[in-house]
Amino acid sequence: SSLEKVTIPNTVTTWHGTDQFKNVKEGIRVHFLGTLSEWFQLLAIRYQTNEYSIPYNTNAYFSLGDNRPLDLIIPDDVTTIPANAFYRCKNSFNIIHIGDHVTSIGGYAFYQCQYAKSLYLGTGITTIPQYCFWNINGWKEVTIPNNVKSIAQYAFRANYYTKKIDIGTGITEIAKEAFGKN
Repeated sequence: SSLEKVTIPNTVTTWHGTDQFKNVKEGIRVHFLGTLSEWFQLLAIRYQTNEYSIPYNTNAYFSLGDNRPLDLIIPDDVTTIPANAFYRCKNSFNIIHIGDHVTSIGGYAFYQCQYAKSLYLGTGITTIPQYCFWNINGWKEVTIPNNVKSIAQYAFRANYYTKKIDIGTGITEIAKEAFGKN
């Protein structure tokens, strides 16, 4: 395939199926012209129909605005990050900042966002779901705040370059292999 970039306007309100970008070459850019809130709105509609929540692709780089890696700061009007929201977005983010207003993160939300350099988890999150931060190799340290009560299976698995994880005092449950292969 010679396809290098797909630009999606914020007028898209329906996304059918899950294979829009299946088997494209490594490094394709998926660029959404709307805001992060509009992207999540589109994903939430798809999630309600039991479809994957991202244009499924193992090789995409996701971007908003000016098409460069983002300091991903979740806007104040977002309280839920849908499952698979940034599934395999690889080199899309420098920083993942999930503020205090976010109360729910879906499974696989940041799965294989491989090169994110830092993570901030706000006080609204109480559960870190399965595969949420799987295979992110850019950060060296992670702090899990006191408000987090449970960490699901494989939540932080395969973060090979992470040297230190500080877990807050509110934790009551850590599932099997939550930190496996680190």
